Amino acid sequence: FGSSLGWVVVMAHLQALWGSLELCTLEEVLAAATRVWGSEHVVRTPAVRGLVDFCPGVDVVLKLENMQTTGSFKIRGMVNKILQGDQQVLRETGIVTFSAGNAGRAVAYLGQALTVPTKIFMPQTVPEDRVALLKGMGAVVEQVPSEKLLE
Repeated sequence: FGSSLGWVVVMAHLQALWGSLELCTLEEVLAAATRVWGSEHVVRTPAVRGLVDFCPGVDVVLKLENMQTTGSFKIRGMVNKILQGDQQVLRETGIVTFSAGNAGRAVAYLGQALTVPTKIFMPQTVPEDRVALLKGMGAVVEQVPSEKLLE
């Protein structure tokens, strides 16, 4: 953005989305870490060296998040967010998200594990096997036509 007015608009938009412009506190970070690492739904995935040698002289370390319970790191954020909520209220009201992939998979997984109803909105272009996977975890899936995504 070339002007300060552009930044003001962005900041106002962020504040409307998140409710605040403040960064999280150290206490909030530690509480999130406690929730995530204390959860049976999150695996401590390994960081490994030496699996690839495509860049000689560079020490490449891979964090194997594909070994996570849902195949990606998204489970960490979803565990943190969902475990902050009142579980009884969540069971009564459910969880709704929009995702074409891994975030939806994490929500569906946690919904099944915590007996919380889930509804996942997905683009209509998502492959059927991905839709079937989420439905197999008990999620209600609603596919949205591409032209409606930005409405």
